[in-house]
Amino acid sequence: MLDWIFEGIVNWISSIVSQMMDAVSGLFLQALGTDMTAMEEYFPFVAKAFTVIQYTAWAVLFLITVWQLFRVFGGPITEAENPWTLLARSSIFALLIGYARPIFMITLDIARAPYTALMDISMTAEDFTFAGVEEALSNGLTTIVAVVSVVGLLLLVILEISLGWNYFKLLLETVERYIVVGVLCYTSPLAFSMGASKTTAPVFKSWCRMVGSQLLLLVMNVWFLRGFNSSVGQYMGNGGALSTGQGSIFLWLFCALAFLKTAQKFDSYLAAMGLNVAQTEELISETMKPKEPSRKGRRTFVAKDIRLFINTIDHAVDAMKTAGIQAQTEKKETEEYIECVVRIPKLNRVQV
Repeated sequence: MLDWIFEGIVNWISSIVSQMMDAVSGLFLQALGTDMTAMEEYFPFVAKAFTVIQYTAWAVLFLITVWQLFRVFGGPITEAENPWTLLARSSIFALLIGYARPIFMITLDIARAPYTALMDISMTAEDFTFAGVEEALSNGLTTIVAVVSVVGLLLLVILEISLGWNYFKLLLETVERYIVVGVLCYTSPLAFSMGASKTTAPVFKSWCRMVGSQLLLLVMNVWFLRGFNSSVGQYMGNGGALSTGQGSIFLWLFCALAFLKTAQKFDSYLAAMGLNVAQTEELISETMKPKEPSRKGRRTFVAKDIRLFINTIDHAVDAMKTAGIQAQTEKKETEEYIECVVRIPKLNRVQV
């Protein structure tokens, strides 16, 4: 009977605290959402300058197309693209530049479905777990004993300050991810201008990966913030106690802090899948540089080709030796080159 009464009170407190935390984070999540209303009203210049960005994108697309068509006169040496294919792709991407904003808004509408679904989930008292009267009292006594000592009190204060600071950083990260999506939206014509030519197509592909990763992060903002809010409600009801009797306030603080850290570093975890924003930026910068393969990639590629040529030289020398010509070869390898010297005697006669 006592457990049932305490469970009702604790679960009610947990749900109230969770709803209060949701109200705090909702000031950001509901106001921002997945549309560009906040972006346009807080930064009206970006909407006004969108037409300029479109004309700039058309100009860039025209220059890229003309340059690639000019390379056709160089013949096979320039590795030029098929002019008809290039003109067709340029026409398509010129049309996409004109409809860049509606296209991006459709993409935002796709992300709105999971975003809204996560926001609409309501946490009731039945969704929280009551650890039990015995576990709660045991955890409370352990906490009191730990706080009495100077070390325990100092650790508790440090963890709580760190928790509050990381919660603030996560809110800032949430707004930053929204701003990045807005920047991608209002500069999308420039990305479309890169899609016509095969030479600049990797830039457009990198931009697409960047958009996908940012929209995923936008949805995950809701998941992480509401997950943390429910954890705070659970903590306020049970004080960090678990139904197994193993929990404590310190364990909850460490888990909650780790949860916030994971939320802030989630984009780095996406790097393993090639969806990280920093990685796509690096791909764009590498694409815009002159075509020089990286040192590591260059060594691997050259090593495979050079090995083929060296084997050809060795086979040729072996064939000469078989024919009676005492040819000799010397190899010398440095970090910059591989030197191969073949000595063939002039007066040597073929031995029969």
